[in-house]
Amino acid sequence: VECSERLEPCPDPRCEFVSFSAGGSGDLFTEVACTCGSKWCFNCCETQDHRPATCSHVKAWRSKENNSDLTEMYIRANTKPCPKCGRKIQKDEGCQHMRCTNCSFHFCWLCLEAYSSHSEQTGGFYACNKFEKRLKDEGRSEEEKKSLAASRQLRNYEMAYERHLNHNNAMETAQKDLQRQMEATLHDLAEDGVEDLHQLRFAVDQVITSRRILAWSYVFKLYQFEDESLERELALFEQYQGRLEHMTEDLQTRLTEVQGNKTTQNRSLSGGNGSGSADGGSGGGSDGTSRMEWFQEWRQGVVHLMGAVHSFAAHVLDSANNTDCFHEVEWEAREKEIPSADTPRVVWAWKDDSLTWNPFSDENIRIIEEANGAEEAQVSLTSGGRRYRIDLKQKRQINLETHGSRVIRRTVESNAHWTCNRCSYHNSPSSESCVMCESSRE
Repeated sequence: VECSERLEPCPDPRCEFVSFSAGGSGDLFTEVACTCGSKWCFNCCETQDHRPATCSHVKAWRSKENNSDLTEMYIRANTKPCPKCGRKIQKDEGCQHMRCTNCSFHFCWLCLEAYSSHSEQTGGFYACNKFEKRLKDEGRSEEEKKSLAASRQLRNYEMAYERHLNHNNAMETAQKDLQRQMEATLHDLAEDGVEDLHQLRFAVDQVITSRRILAWSYVFKLYQFEDESLERELALFEQYQGRLEHMTEDLQTRLTEVQGNKTTQNRSLSGGNGSGSADGGSGGGSDGTSRMEWFQEWRQGVVHLMGAVHSFAAHVLDSANNTDCFHEVEWEAREKEIPSADTPRVVWAWKDDSLTWNPFSDENIRIIEEANGAEEAQVSLTSGGRRYRIDLKQKRQINLETHGSRVIRRTVESNAHWTCNRCSYHNSPSSESCVMCESSRE
């Protein structure tokens, strides 16, 4: 094994298997799946999918972990003072939206600015993921230039370390707690007769994937954009990265709402417990219909947000793969490729027996919309393990097993979020009250 570059032992010390590579993998992530169940990158032996970072980036990053300064940086990354009252706060949750228990101030953990400044209008969503801008070198000696460059590199490394650590912690929270809580919630919902819950399981997987991509995106950014001539490429990458960061944060927060909502945990969605308990949840009223309406609206928001997160995760990986081939002639086109957060969304949905509209999955919406755009009369699809035919002329969904049919519709929804004036929480377009403090939308 030691004499061949094409052989690598499994990193699990309990395993004796060896993997073989035909070559040509270069410096990019190359996944190996061992028969013992272990997975790792063949080139650098990293046990995590490290895209968009290359294997060279990973090796350089890991070599710094023996630095004695990292202990201090770890403490600094996990303990910060409240920017308003100064009280020390230790971060033990996955989200970056913090509330000081001493003064109730809402702020961003990454940049320590008020969370009210994080809006589409202010650009705050994309400010706290940016590296320190390079200071102008005019009129400075070579020693001063080197000193400034070294200081900037150190601060950028500290920032990358903190962001990498935060996203890894958030990913572990999603893996350990969010998955377990979601499975328990899905079990309760299934017993209440709610169908097509697999979308929510995919949403948790998307959070985990996006957190991992974000964690390694800071390693990639640290080493890939050291050349000052790549500032425009860095700016584009940070736009994608910032939007993925914001949307992943929203999605992970949204997924925790259903676990904390007593309308789904303590009372049946079908209204089996009558009027419900006196301390009812924040979403839904006392009757089963209103609780079901709350859940369907919540699920629709999760599905739409999941599609946006998936799209921007792909943008981050794609822009990372193409940083070396940005050319002047295509720069303007690439800038125009960035989707607007306010872009309207097409939604296809079907009506159930309670007259509630239920959106199709993102993939099925894409299939239906493509067929509708091509003026096809019908299209077939699968949902929840069942096969359906969609009649686009009659606007009906036909179950190919039972031959039952339901009405479907096409709507175009705005994606413009709104910020609560009381607590500054960033709410979905469909919310009429703030999900954080329950204040009415103004």
